Amino acid sequence: MDLIATWDWRAWTLAVLLVVVLGRLVWRRLSAAVFRHVSLPALARQYGWRADLPGGDGGRAAFAEQERRRRGQAWGLLRQGPSGIREGYRTGVFGKAQSGA
Repeated sequence: MDLIATWDWRAWTLAVLLVVVLGRLVWRRLSAAVFRHVSLPALARQYGWRADLPGGDGGRAAFAEQERRRRGQAWGLLRQGPSGIREGYRTGVFGKAQSGA
């Protein structure tokens, strides 16, 4: 059975499209895996980053709690009106989230 002779242009178009889509999915998975397991540990060693902190969550829980308190404080200042808003900008409560230590 000669595949080239039996398939018309629509079948070849679908076949090429399928190969492109599957290739893109495989590429995304492989590139993410290589970054996570090869590049990221190398960067951590090079710059002295600590990937695993005590607690197993990388310090995320402490940061989330700190951010929750900051947002609560910001909402409290907003409820006070214009004077609270001025106080929030003066003290930096309305600033962007800060990264953990």
